[in-house]
Amino acid sequence: MALGVQPHQRTSGELQCLGCALAVALQPYHEFECTGIDDAYVQTLDITARLREEYASETVRRYRDPHGTVYDPSDARCSRGCPDGWEEVSLPIATVVPFTAYCQAWHGIPLLPAGAVPDLADTHKFGYGVCDAQETVVTVYTRTNPHKKWDWWLLGGRYAGRLISRSDGRACDQCRVGDLDLVAMQAQARHRRARAWQDAQAYAPEERAWLYDITPAMTEADYCSAVPALQTFAILDHEGWWAQGDMGWWGVVSDPTDDWPAHYAQYLSLLVTHPDLYVAVVDCHI
Repeated sequence: MALGVQPHQRTSGELQCLGCALAVALQPYHEFECTGIDDAYVQTLDITARLREEYASETVRRYRDPHGTVYDPSDARCSRGCPDGWEEVSLPIATVVPFTAYCQAWHGIPLLPAGAVPDLADTHKFGYGVCDAQETVVTVYTRTNPHKKWDWWLLGGRYAGRLISRSDGRACDQCRVGDLDLVAMQAQARHRRARAWQDAQAYAPEERAWLYDITPAMTEADYCSAVPALQTFAILDHEGWWAQGDMGWWGVVSDPTDDWPAHYAQYLSLLVTHPDLYVAVVDCHI
């Protein structure tokens, strides 16, 4: 992810100032469930309808004996699997487990007695189910940051050295825009692409497309020349978070942004017209 920030001052404390600016800019996108930082970006959301929908559609595996009695697979009589003469069945979970138990046992949601105040510092920090006088769950809340994009971040990290300063020719992770050596950065990016092309040859064509974005008709020259001086999954600036899509587990991207390379190239062309801004490459994990 590339982040453009304007430092408050240009003194010997500039780098420290930039580090503070990064932290402030990234904080609205933290994943509360991992950071545990309960700040203004955390919201309490009613998820009762969603859980009710899941509860109505989910099924559980059970074993039915010849007399029609249903047993949980954890029952001692089923320790070796479905006994001979019995039938394995899939039953709606709503016919087996009450909704309150489903919330507590299946989802680990702590329950709040009727009229009690939630302990947001501990027991109910990440969510809770509100019970009525009969100890039945009536409302379920989750506490989360709906705009979460990272669970930890590191300046440079796995993408260290993507920037090159023309003042000393060294690779770096943060730099004044006017000091960026875009020619050297593009040469470095093409060199990385050339290595990636060679690595990709060990995979089948369909795997290359998924792992390296190499299509069957693409040549090595096409692949290496198409790379810009800088390319990241997302951009964070004063207007917010702009991304190639929604990043999930294992790097799987959903809801991809149409023509992201063109949008990114346009952004870079505008960025270089603001030489006093600073750009940083940040490794954001999610």
